Amino acid sequence: MLTAEIEQDGKKEMQNFFVIDAHSHLGQDVDGAAMMNPLAPGSGTFDFWGNVQGKIKAEWEKSGEQSFTTNINGKKTTISWSFTPYPFTDKLYIALEKLKQRHSDLKEKSKFYTFIDQGVCFPFQDVFRNKQPEALYRASNINVSRFTTRFPFSMKLIGYGRCDPMEGEKAVNEVRYIREVLGLRGLKLHPRSEGWIDNINSESAINVLIEATKYSMPVIFDTRGKGSILKIGKLIEQTRNILKSKYMS
Repeated sequence: MLTAEIEQDGKKEMQNFFVIDAHSHLGQDVDGAAMMNPLAPGSGTFDFWGNVQGKIKAEWEKSGEQSFTTNINGKKTTISWSFTPYPFTDKLYIALEKLKQRHSDLKEKSKFYTFIDQGVCFPFQDVFRNKQPEALYRASNINVSRFTTRFPFSMKLIGYGRCDPMEGEKAVNEVRYIREVLGLRGLKLHPRSEGWIDNINSESAINVLIEATKYSMPVIFDTRGKGSILKIGKLIEQTRNILKSKYMS
């Protein structure tokens, strides 16, 4: 967590900010980028988070801006920044450390990535596509689930599945599968890389969003360019209107 110590009129107040990396991947992209193991030394997601934390700390030391003075409500206020382990996971890691069994080193390792509390991760446009007949991203989604529903990865990673709405009923079924069977928490849609940028407002896309809504699943869209953003906005509006007329009367 990112912690702000706020001092005003001789009184101190602590404010904690839960930090989520909203864009991570698992798998291997067709262009060669890969993230096969989040714990891999030097290349894993957790090491990346540690590098981000280290760079911020180095910048604080270089600039002297870890603490600064400003005015809040007309009063001189000093704000000091620091990183704080998330209490639940920190207590769990301490308990494991005392047991001196498997994963007893998590407390020591976690001190390098206390800034980012959790990360949302989903499949690349990856080499696992079309490996299983049920849906384009079935194998990709299974790969994400293997990590995000297994300790210790599950303490930090929030798994999102992926589907291609242009697969019609297969895509709708895949939304159901990633939630009910794989235990993933949300959905990633990527109209450009999957080639349905001209069909964003289609009935197929609407059906996928409606199915995700049934499970209260958040949906992340990849957006590139003003045109696709406006189309996605229209898609969401159309979906909401259908939900109101068919399911909320």
